[in-house]
Amino acid sequence: MSFSRQFLNEAKHAIDALDVDAIERVVAILAATRSSGGRLFILGVGAAPPMPPTQSTISARSPA
Repeated sequence: MSFSRQFLNEAKHAIDALDVDAIERVVAILAATRSSGGRLFILGVGAAPPMPPTQSTISARSPA
């Protein structure tokens, strides 16, 4: 099986497994929050692992 076919099959499987009723409940909560003037805060740390400091960043931070 090609990479593309396998990727699409896995994506279809993941989409088919989604709980549509749960998605609709979240949408209703978000819509109610917006219509009542509420605010939504989304926090995250991102997907990238931390980068190790390089010598240039270490020397730039250190007093000379």
